[in-house]
Amino acid sequence: MKDQLFLTNDIWKQANQYLKKDDSVNAVIAYVTSKTLKLKSKDILICDASKDSIKFGRTSAKILKDYFNDSVTIYSIEALHAKLLVSNRFIIIGSANLSVNSAENLIEAAIISRDELSISQTKAFIFNLIKEIKPLTEIDIQDLLEIHVIRSSKRKLTKRRKSFYVGDKIWVSNVRPLSETIIEKEYDDEIYAIEKIRESHKMDRDSLSYIRFKGKSKIRDHASPGDLLIEISTNATKTRTIISGPYSIRLRTDKEDYTKLFFDRNDVQKELSWTNFTSRIKNLNLSRPILKNRTRELSKSDFELIKNFIE
Repeated sequence: MKDQLFLTNDIWKQANQYLKKDDSVNAVIAYVTSKTLKLKSKDILICDASKDSIKFGRTSAKILKDYFNDSVTIYSIEALHAKLLVSNRFIIIGSANLSVNSAENLIEAAIISRDELSISQTKAFIFNLIKEIKPLTEIDIQDLLEIHVIRSSKRKLTKRRKSFYVGDKIWVSNVRPLSETIIEKEYDDEIYAIEKIRESHKMDRDSLSYIRFKGKSKIRDHASPGDLLIEISTNATKTRTIISGPYSIRLRTDKEDYTKLFFDRNDVQKELSWTNFTSRIKNLNLSRPILKNRTRELSKSDFELIKNFIE
């Protein structure tokens, strides 16, 4: 797993993929009506299992009973609204409750991070959250099971939830000016894409730009909105090369012969000459060299080494 990733769609199903058998897990999830998250003996689940939450179906006593039978330690805190999970190796903080509705119908988002300070802070938050309360007992669980549940009518969505994918790659791309012939030929396609971004994000049209790729390449196969792009641009006379970025890719458009990746130049205000850049990074222990005339994916470790020189 990379140091930090953006997750969407079924958050807790994805969380299972990052958990190892020896992970000790503390989950703080306000409402629990599904057992999607794989918790085991000695793990902790903190939720809102108040009588009102059980009565109105926000948390399921039956699901809590299932987790309790798996020797999961369960705490209840009324008015809880947090949604997070922490292990010794990572944290997930996001919007999703532990429910089928969250997994299948709602648009959710979360960040998974390996930042040690954030993990420490989250563990301290949980410790202080439960230090003065006791876990639910079997009698407590039985009392919850006896509450008559009044299920409110579910909200009907007019459209099925879209599945979203956001990239997590970093690209270094060599760029040269396009010919006027190509620009004129593809003008309508460019205007459509730029207007789509501008209207939805309230951006300045003049700041939006794109890089065009043709032929077979890894960036055409794998680049996605959300990826970062570092641009190495050479002028038409090949007398000057600058490096700038990283830019966030906002939109990708595909035609049979080419792909365009759109980004906002206002994301970055600083440019560096290629000569200056190469002199600054020459003593860095990069896993692969950055070449002026090549486009390739940059590893996260290499990006961490060079980013201070271009940001």
